[in-house]
Amino acid sequence: MKAKGYATISARELWDDLSDWWAKMLKGGKRPEYEEVIYPLVDALFAGEKIVLDLGTGTGLIAQRLGNISKNAMIIGSDISYAQLSYAQRNTKGIKLVQHDAQCIPFADETFDAVVCSMVLEHTESLTEAMSEIARVTREGGVFLVFINHPIFQSPGSGPIEARSNHGLKWGVGDYLIETSELEEISEGKYVQFEHRMLGTYFNAFANSGFMIEQVIEKPVKSDIPMLLITVCRKLLS
Repeated sequence: MKAKGYATISARELWDDLSDWWAKMLKGGKRPEYEEVIYPLVDALFAGEKIVLDLGTGTGLIAQRLGNISKNAMIIGSDISYAQLSYAQRNTKGIKLVQHDAQCIPFADETFDAVVCSMVLEHTESLTEAMSEIARVTREGGVFLVFINHPIFQSPGSGPIEARSNHGLKWGVGDYLIETSELEEISEGKYVQFEHRMLGTYFNAFANSGFMIEQVIEKPVKSDIPMLLITVCRKLLS
């Protein structure tokens, strides 16, 4: 069910409305998932790459990190939201910023040596279209690094049940096997489009788009629950 006032809002408008909240929530990248998981993987996988796309750059944190580790590289940060890109413009230096939908990427075939996509695909209506575009603009042998909210532990109805003094957080898993598309309230009066998909749906979409999965990482951060699912892929040679 659409929230009141959001019945016809576009994805761009939705993220424009969320931009201030999102920027505050990220705390300039000083969050454990960035410092302990996202940044180290970006550093390890993308150093030396020459042309890199940060798809769904948001406030530009990963794009700037890419720019810092690859001084002579061309880094492009793209996002559907103009408001998000305005934050990215203030937060980055030497990064090219482009506005577009993940399902329609305005670059030529095999433009990028590598693509990183952080917490975007679970908010994208058509996974098939997005993956088709990502595969199209990634060169053969290129790396695709994707972070998504873990589909098991973020499935509808999931959440903490109780705190256990000796064993950490007890977490209940909701309707994992039922794929849903809904507008989710993530803060008072703030909504995001959330597409719940099973692990197999994501992995099959990667494989069907011509990517080989090289590594899957599930690393807890400040809890016993891996809130992020991380997949390292490489585009197969034709």
